[in-house]
Amino acid sequence: MKKSRKTWLFLLIVVLALFAFPLVINIAFKYNSGIKFFQAEWSSGDALGFYGSVIGTIGTVFLGYVAWKQNERLTKIEENNFINENACPVVVKEMAFFGFKNTAVNFDRHEEQVIGGDVIIDNIESYLQYSSIELTIKIEPLSKVIPSFIHVKNIILCAAKEDKEYSQSLSCIFVENKDERFSKIAMSKNFCLFNCTVIIKDEDKKKIIDKLTSESSIVIISIDFDIASYNNTVSSLKCNAKLKPILEKKSIVSFEVKDDVPPTVFWTGAKQLSHNEIKVKKV
Repeated sequence: MKKSRKTWLFLLIVVLALFAFPLVINIAFKYNSGIKFFQAEWSSGDALGFYGSVIGTIGTVFLGYVAWKQNERLTKIEENNFINENACPVVVKEMAFFGFKNTAVNFDRHEEQVIGGDVIIDNIESYLQYSSIELTIKIEPLSKVIPSFIHVKNIILCAAKEDKEYSQSLSCIFVENKDERFSKIAMSKNFCLFNCTVIIKDEDKKKIIDKLTSESSIVIISIDFDIASYNNTVSSLKCNAKLKPILEKKSIVSFEVKDDVPPTVFWTGAKQLSHNEIKVKKV
């Protein structure tokens, strides 16, 4: 209310000033001050014409500014609409764990996302201390837009035996990705797949594998990532899911989301990038 009053007061002052200045000019030319320095070399008509030109210039600049701001606002609205139409929210549906006996090295030669890859495995001591688990994650788009690239920021992964007190038997890891490059996604009509290699301490790996391969095990995952559509619209998402086992072999353990606990996704933002701004990992 106060802002509205100030706006109307400002407009009233401007209108009064527009009419006051010509009146002042007219009155000034009716009187002779007697001082040579102040004797006008213009006529009152010249002064009023100059004043009119100045007001016209100010009006033109003001209208140009208004048009520019309006165009900027419309451009922003169009950009937001384009981002909303081409964003690609997804949920986690399945996960497969494998590579239990492997330890990843030479991270720059991996096309998939390497989470925790800031760990330097360059000697026998670090090689014995750290290990890796490989994941294949199946995601399901919630819109008609199919994602093309993904950059995983961090993962919280917990595994446990499902019972009434399973929270007490949780084995959890948290890993971050320091590499800002994206990886390709395997696309399909109804779902997509992407791979991750998670670098963790060997003792944590043993605990996770023990829980993954036990009877009635469950997996709880929270994964924070950026996902890009084919036209470079990048959505920032946080997906949470609770998964139960569907397949267990010596070399691979798979889990899927059950209907009793549906997966969720949190939208944390979206932006439009150019093709050159999306750096994709290449071997």
